[in-house]
Amino acid sequence: MTAAQTTAPLTGRDSAAKADEAAPQLLLLRIASPFADEIASEARVRQAQDCAAALAILTRTPIAAAVVDFDGDREAAPAFLAAIRDPHQTPSSGLPVLGLLRQHSAEAVRRAVRAGIDHVMLTPISAATLVHLALQLRSRPAKQIRTVHYVGPDRRRIAGLSYSGPDRREPAAILGRWRSGD
Repeated sequence: MTAAQTTAPLTGRDSAAKADEAAPQLLLLRIASPFADEIASEARVRQAQDCAAALAILTRTPIAAAVVDFDGDREAAPAFLAAIRDPHQTPSSGLPVLGLLRQHSAEAVRRAVRAGIDHVMLTPISAATLVHLALQLRSRPAKQIRTVHYVGPDRRRIAGLSYSGPDRREPAAILGRWRSGD
């Protein structure tokens, strides 16, 4: 290959391939087809069916955001969130996570937020809207906190106010409450 060939501008199919390679990727955890296929038509995606596979993808692939089905498997979503919100275990600190819910109840949303997601989306939702929000969360990330046991979205309340009772955030109990469905 000559110097002229290596410095020539990309045209047509070559430039489209380069642009596609540079596009951010989304990680889909337990997102079923045909919705996963619709999302794939809007953005580059990597799919995983369990926590271990999702974490393996995060260790070797730059991911813009994760989309997780919270109404599906009761084990994959909480295990994934526990892993990426643990500062000692996370392969991708600060990764925005969108949770999809089919249940339109305040308690289902609270449970998902307590588990550590950044944004809850109630289905049905279009793939284009989902991708747009995921990329927007990545370009304008929410404030993150890092403690000994947690790294993720800052959900602290107004300083100086006393909080007690069932709405108080208790990190050790969050995962247990999610799995029990409370």
